[in-house]
Amino acid sequence: MFYGGKLVSGVTAEQRPAPRGIQWRSRAGALMFVKTESPEQPQGTSFANTNEAAVVGKLLKELLNAGEFSAEQGRQKEVIVFSAVRCNKERHLGFTNDWKLLNVALTRARRGLVVVGSEDTLSADKTWARWLKSVHDHACSVGEEDFR
Repeated sequence: MFYGGKLVSGVTAEQRPAPRGIQWRSRAGALMFVKTESPEQPQGTSFANTNEAAVVGKLLKELLNAGEFSAEQGRQKEVIVFSAVRCNKERHLGFTNDWKLLNVALTRARRGLVVVGSEDTLSADKTWARWLKSVHDHACSVGEEDFR
């Protein structure tokens, strides 16, 4: 997506098992998009999304309970759980539409990536729209009700 198909992993799927604690549904490995359509809330000069935060909390609790990572391992980025936060009628993404930041967020997970966000809002951006198409092609999109 970011490197024109030129980036190839040097590690096989067998060498990189999916993290325990989450039921991964993807045909592409440990990749998941959790669809939420809970509106963002203004908070000072930024935004918050308490419903997305609750979903992220549940995901993290499941990973911790499975012994998948601890505070010391967090820096290794075995699993990345990314909350897009933004969900609004105007489909404004804020800094979430910066493809360079998105590249870093989506390519640093070693064994698992979960993105929580509004499909409607995110799809307003062409890079996110391509990523979401890939998510659907690999059947790894779920609803937030799976994590309440």
